[in-house]
Amino acid sequence: FKFKTVSKIDHPIRAVVSHSEFDIVLSYYVEDIWDVERFIRYLKNVSTIQRLSPRVIVYNKNVKISIEYLKDTLLADIVRVLPNRGREGATYLTHIIENYDTIANHTLFSQAGVEGITDVGLADWFLTRLLH
Repeated sequence: FKFKTVSKIDHPIRAVVSHSEFDIVLSYYVEDIWDVERFIRYLKNVSTIQRLSPRVIVYNKNVKISIEYLKDTLLADIVRVLPNRGREGATYLTHIIENYDTIANHTLFSQAGVEGITDVGLADWFLTRLLH
């Protein structure tokens, strides 16, 4: 009985490599831009998140607002355009599928319009969940 010879792999096997420790992924449509900016600022100032050097990725589903304006105003690292289909769940799934090989070690998915959040309230909310 002879074993078959294993043929050489023609393509390199891609290793899963993360380019980010922590990503904040937002689904944006028509939310108040300044509320979104404040929400991002609050998130980035939570000490537990801050230590992870978060990267902000905004998926824009509003064709009436420019990518450059969103990137500059929200201080986002990446802004991508998506068609306005499937609500935020489709946005999150798209992010996971398109970044599967390089997904961040930790990812926070959120709608861009989060109302009633303060920096202290947000920090308390995260700390109780991240530390316990």
